[in-house]
Amino acid sequence: MAQPQPYSPPSPPPIRYTLRGLTTALTVLFASFIALDVIGAANLFWRGSMFDTLSDGAIVSEGEANVADGIRVVYGGLWLLLFLATAVVFIVWQYRHAVTARTLGVHGGLAHPGWAIGGWFIPLAN
Repeated sequence: MAQPQPYSPPSPPPIRYTLRGLTTALTVLFASFIALDVIGAANLFWRGSMFDTLSDGAIVSEGEANVADGIRVVYGGLWLLLFLATAVVFIVWQYRHAVTARTLGVHGGLAHPGWAIGGWFIPLAN
């Protein structure tokens, strides 16, 4: 006579994607945004002090004004590049997060990988 076997739940399917690298990349990108915005705020305060100087009737040198404007132009270019990089990495992270959730058994709603990305491009669905 055969002995009954103990019940063991089925093992979960293997996870296709690891999120560790993307999470680290997003953390670095968000920290870079903070640092860049601190520099941008300092530049705005500097430019504001120049306008205060002009409103008091004093003269601001053309070189100082050009440097402040140049920093602002570089800030804008770096901000745009950082924004695009963050957007791409964040969309990839959202997709992989949704795939991992479905692998672990979450179904329906916004757990579908297509909605994880498409929701950002459809304002009402977002």
